[in-house]
Amino acid sequence: MDEWMKRVVSALQVQLGEMYEVAYLGDYEAAVKRKGDDQAISVSLEEGIHENPLYLVDAELAAGYLLEQFERKERVIMDFMKFQDDYTLMKDHIIFRMVSRSYADSRLCINDPWLDVSIVYELAIEDGDHMYVRLITEDELKLWNVTKEDIGAAAMINTPRILPAQMLIYEDMVLDGERKGTSLEEELQGSEESPVVQVVLTNQKLMNGAGCIFYEDVLKRVADAWQADLLIIPSSVHETILMPDKDGHLSEWEAQDVHHDVLSVELLRENEFLSDSIYRYDRKTQKITIAACGKNQAEGLIS
Repeated sequence: MDEWMKRVVSALQVQLGEMYEVAYLGDYEAAVKRKGDDQAISVSLEEGIHENPLYLVDAELAAGYLLEQFERKERVIMDFMKFQDDYTLMKDHIIFRMVSRSYADSRLCINDPWLDVSIVYELAIEDGDHMYVRLITEDELKLWNVTKEDIGAAAMINTPRILPAQMLIYEDMVLDGERKGTSLEEELQGSEESPVVQVVLTNQKLMNGAGCIFYEDVLKRVADAWQADLLIIPSSVHETILMPDKDGHLSEWEAQDVHHDVLSVELLRENEFLSDSIYRYDRKTQKITIAACGKNQAEGLIS
């Protein structure tokens, strides 16, 4: 696939011309930017190949699909960024996202380290059912004359509103408190024959939803329903898996077994990987700590 996508990227470069630079990001993704610009716009062939399998055999046709996608994104973003000098207009569009430490360190963006991962901040630009994001850098802080703390406070308010949380059982049953008139708490308790022991926490777009663990009272409601502390498996940037920790401890072999099972199913792309540690939410203190260190922490790669 790499060789094929490199051909598509080369064709896209020709279609865009010398004013643009195109870089292959891996899988079906590429990044396009105008020469001299600091930030690129990502484009992906993934949805397109489901609509038209010819995108996997005709590089020029696939490049044309990516070109249309880029032009649409660029138009929306440029219209939005006409108001970028006005923080009062930008403030309500600031969101946060939880990413791996290596991802944050490789981008020219402001970020806050947290445990063994990082929180980055973005401008969310909505276009109908689509949402585009643009990483916030030190340049924006200077332009708006605000601090990183200001950005973080705005993001904590906006993200749950723009990307509301949802929980799913592995059988894809949404726990929204409406099925059969039952409450979230009743759903989580399940039944004696079929107790619920794992739920997936994400957002309603199912994209970049791992940060939902920071939403107010979300973990508390789950912990109260289970009457237990929670184990949090950061399975990818898109979601976390919650499990009751009724015994209050997790052996090293159990942690490795749980995370291996999750990651072997996920088959993550590099930019979707979040952490190989396991976290614990303490129901009494409402704090999150590392319950079992992943390989990166164990090897001292992350302080």
